[in-house]
Amino acid sequence: MQPELSIILPSIRTERLEKLYDSILTSTKRSFELVICGPNPLPEKLRDLKNVKYVKDYGTPVRASNIAASLCEGKVYTWIADDCLLFENTLDQCLDELYAMGDDKKNVLVAKYYEGQEGSSERDTLQPDSYFKLNGTPASSPFISSDWWLFNIAFIHAELFNFLGGWDC
Repeated sequence: MQPELSIILPSIRTERLEKLYDSILTSTKRSFELVICGPNPLPEKLRDLKNVKYVKDYGTPVRASNIAASLCEGKVYTWIADDCLLFENTLDQCLDELYAMGDDKKNVLVAKYYEGQEGSSERDTLQPDSYFKLNGTPASSPFISSDWWLFNIAFIHAELFNFLGGWDC
């Protein structure tokens, strides 16, 4: 059965993956697969899970992300960092927002994230919008529109992601 969501994860911090996986379970009630690519073996707890895929690779994070994406089978793709934890119901909220945009598979939902200490429930460490925009980075340019968002975290229909060919590396 095709999962609704494929979560792409380039990873070197395998000691954090059990907590990350558990946070995904609290973040969605939908079917998902976690597709991990990196140099280090998975924790034993994750090795036999049917919705976890792993491929060993020693390349860059963007290369690992593209390799993981090539294994995805979900209807929608997203990507996360291996040092994150997800808040309860947030994956479901993001998918609900994406679907509320309508049937056009060209719609993409870009999401922000909080930064803070592990275990903190404070949600006061959200960066300003400029942090999430291309012209808010050192790559700023007068030739780039100031309303272009970075896709640090996005929810994109598999059809569109595959049509675009993944990330440029």
